[in-house]
Amino acid sequence: AALDGKTPAELPLFGVPFAIKDNIDLAGIPTTAACPAFAYVPEQSATIVSQLIALGAVPMGKTNLDQFATGLNGTRSPYGECRNSVHPAYPSGGSSAGSALTVALGVASFALGTDTGGSIRLPASYCGVVGLKPTYGAVSRSGIIAAASSFDQVGPITKSVRDAQILFKTIRGRDPKDATSLPEDFYSARATTK
Repeated sequence: AALDGKTPAELPLFGVPFAIKDNIDLAGIPTTAACPAFAYVPEQSATIVSQLIALGAVPMGKTNLDQFATGLNGTRSPYGECRNSVHPAYPSGGSSAGSALTVALGVASFALGTDTGGSIRLPASYCGVVGLKPTYGAVSRSGIIAAASSFDQVGPITKSVRDAQILFKTIRGRDPKDATSLPEDFYSARATTK
């Protein structure tokens, strides 16, 4: 039942654990954006989360962030600071600090973050992992709390560039729930244009 009639061999991410920044919806689990007064329990997961689960990935939980994804140091949360994965006295970067830390410490194989002005890339670099901010519209933003809707993108945080590339190819694409998402043929059309 959990495999929806598919075998593990048909699910490219079967059993791969991943974490989700707490401004991205996971059905039945509170989304807080690091603000307890704002918290709500979504009935359905963000499109990107649903895509990953449908491919066999296993959500391990939600990760801490700078409140409402508005910080670059990983310390602006009522749930506590995210320490640096290498040196606890150093900042972890933000706002996807919890996601970068989760990957750096090996708690999850990859994590989802959001990036407005460095919120995936900074914590990834501070914690020694890889963070990818996709081109605007490449990945669905349906089911996320945006800090700045005209800039925000959801992207993966991984241990390697290769893993980031694989995940990006897996999660990109048009989503009818997100009017800003790019059409399916965007990448193939660009590859053939000189």
